[in-house]
Amino acid sequence: MGLRHFVPLAGLLTPLLAGPVLAAGYQLNEQDATQVGLSLAGNAIEHAPAVQASNPAGLANLPGTQLQVGSNLYSVGSLLSNAGSTTLLGTPARGTAGDLTLTTPTPFFYLSHAFTDRISAGLGVSTLFGLGTHYPDGWFGRYFALDTDLKTVDVNPNLSYRLLDTLSVGAGFYVRYSRAKVTKALDLGGIAAANGIPAVPEGQDGIVRLDADEWGAGYKLGLDWHPTPALEVGASFRSGQHSRLDGTAHFTLSPAGQILSSLTGSLVQSSITAASSDPATAAVAIGYAVTPDLKLLGEVDWVNWKTFKELRVVFANPAQPDSAVTGHWRDTWKIAAGLTYKLLPQIELRGGTAWEESPIPDPAHRTPLLPDSNRVWLSAGVGWSVTPATQVNLGYAHLFFSDTTLVSSDPASGILRVTTSQGHAEIVSLDVITRF
Repeated sequence: MGLRHFVPLAGLLTPLLAGPVLAAGYQLNEQDATQVGLSLAGNAIEHAPAVQASNPAGLANLPGTQLQVGSNLYSVGSLLSNAGSTTLLGTPARGTAGDLTLTTPTPFFYLSHAFTDRISAGLGVSTLFGLGTHYPDGWFGRYFALDTDLKTVDVNPNLSYRLLDTLSVGAGFYVRYSRAKVTKALDLGGIAAANGIPAVPEGQDGIVRLDADEWGAGYKLGLDWHPTPALEVGASFRSGQHSRLDGTAHFTLSPAGQILSSLTGSLVQSSITAASSDPATAAVAIGYAVTPDLKLLGEVDWVNWKTFKELRVVFANPAQPDSAVTGHWRDTWKIAAGLTYKLLPQIELRGGTAWEESPIPDPAHRTPLLPDSNRVWLSAGVGWSVTPATQVNLGYAHLFFSDTTLVSSDPASGILRVTTSQGHAEIVSLDVITRF
């Protein structure tokens, strides 16, 4: 029996398999509560153990032994409205609006120690890439995305060396573990009906879930310079990393899907592999003490997203051809400004704003897995020195995402046409620094 409209497993999973790479568009640079309150306008020159997450040279500014522990809490939301989406048969797609929601914590840990007045070392454990999405089961774009859950953990030892009283350099490396769980619905009723099998389009859905993980590694370099007592400049570079993604595709089939599977050998559990990579990043930050109580901060960040051109997935199931997802992303810039003000000897107030680009160049390369767009940051924070050896920091940021559109097409799912609105993210961060 010839199945004219049946697309093998590779086609069915094309939007799904893009998830681990596309979700990296949500890079998490929020290294601690202080930086969340500043819109990240000083990652590379912060005087706290968390500085090593961005700039290992900054460890030279930290006396003694210091421990910093805390967590960021992210809440993300957006409304995706149907703008003329169609099924694989060309009929209007049915379903509710896509109310995208996600709430997730990301804990962090940093330790620093000054061995001498010139040599310092540190260790960081944090998350650099992550987040995801959750949509209602019956939304109109369910054949492109339902749930995405991506987490990474970086273990990052660092070393700094003070070359001069005003100049320090640093280096470090990181080992990263990444895990992805992504699900979407399959219009098995539509595929069956298109091939003369009795079935109800959009009425006999199946579910496919991808579980995958990978290990990667890279390095960091940094510089910290104090040209005057009031002025500090920090610069850092983090390498990209290349690794291999290994995973398994799991299926829940409707009666129509069981028939399709028996006829084609597809829609069965299969292991997959794919080459994966994360981008290189660079940052330059400047801090200027206007008075002993007031400090101005600024930072420019660059991310080398244009290296993502293709994700090619190879299936262990010989019935499935390779699947390729093209990216054509662009490099991005983020510009941030902030200030700190010492209200009392024990209380420091913070605030900041930033503008950040999305790497996705046009609606055709945007996906409901993470419908990213340009955003504006507004943030505030406070630091409280409870004792000379203990400081508590609280930061809050609100991100305003630009309204945008996306168009995704897949021969086994149809054409998804979406307008996004009310896009936002809230970040609340709390940490404690203890000095020994």
